[in-house]
Amino acid sequence: MKGKVKFYNRKQDFGFVIGTNGDEYYFNALSIAQLKEKDAVAFSIEDSPRGKIARHIRHYGSPSPLKTGLMLLVALIIGVIIGVVLRHLF
Repeated sequence: MKGKVKFYNRKQDFGFVIGTNGDEYYFNALSIAQLKEKDAVAFSIEDSPRGKIARHIRHYGSPSPLKTGLMLLVALIIGVIIGVVLRHLF
């Protein structure tokens, strides 16, 4: 399912997401980095003793800032390698 983060308490690592169906789901965010309110997310729904919860939450749509930074770093490294190779060839 897709939805958005409605509330996220960074200190206590929990929050709520709203699915595209309008229902709210609790989540525990111990394994989620750089999550903010209003982020677009995709998640699965599981039953728990307290009701339905969101699990396997991941950013949806635009890449996270960490992925963007890593992509820029890889592009820089590739550019440097190509520059070194071209200098040695000519």
